[in-house]
Amino acid sequence: MKLKSKENDFSEIGAITEDTCSLLGNLENSRLSFVRRGGNRVAHELARERFSLTADHIWLEEAPVRIEIFAAEDRRCSDPP
Repeated sequence: MKLKSKENDFSEIGAITEDTCSLLGNLENSRLSFVRRGGNRVAHELARERFSLTADHIWLEEAPVRIEIFAAEDRRCSDPP
């Protein structure tokens, strides 16, 4: 909602919101839409996974199994057979 708003954002993430809107403005075709947490479980689980780690990790080819399972579920929901 902050990204779609035309009002100035003076919150702690206001600068990030402004930069994001600026970058989106440079794209030829862009669209913002709200997705509830349940609609993008992969992003939510990745955020949770990060809090359980003691150091930074980079997954190049395979994510943790739990994340792979949620990604498969997300794909099934967005592109059913």
